[in-house]
Amino acid sequence: MPGPHHRIFFSSFHVPLLSEHLYVSVPSFAVLLISPCMGKASCFVPMYVGSAVWQTLGYSAVIYIAALANVNPELYEAAKIDGASKFQCVINIDVPSLIPTMLILLIMQIGQIMNIGYEKVYLMQNALNLSKSEIISTYVYKLGLQQARYDFSTAVNLFNTVINFAVLMVVNRAAKKISGTSLW
Repeated sequence: MPGPHHRIFFSSFHVPLLSEHLYVSVPSFAVLLISPCMGKASCFVPMYVGSAVWQTLGYSAVIYIAALANVNPELYEAAKIDGASKFQCVINIDVPSLIPTMLILLIMQIGQIMNIGYEKVYLMQNALNLSKSEIISTYVYKLGLQQARYDFSTAVNLFNTVINFAVLMVVNRAAKKISGTSLW
């Protein structure tokens, strides 16, 4: 009978093999699904959002699991003694324990709200979806490096940074006032 060390070994070696299997054997199917959509401007935003969720899902899961590992086990024992169901434990113990972590992650994401991933957008961008895929970062790149308008592109990027900083300060102050959780 395998022990806990076997489970760790299994999960650490078979999960990457599973994801590698998905990326190796599915590309022809994935290309068939994505190819028609890359030419439609209406598909750009859902594809970008879906890829961003997929990209950050693992990191977020690690953060939330680490926050849940910090919950006092006596709370669960007391809830079981009081007759709480698993759902009630989630609502009354897990969610309140995750709220400070959720707020910190929210503040950090709000600070990047105008800095949408430049590289991914630029790589997904083409002439057919340009009406939906042009963002400030790609605009600054095209102005600054392709058209050599360094002064204007610097001003646009500086304005973008100032707006990001202002939004971060407002959200951080609001979170501190409402819940007492903030970055500083």
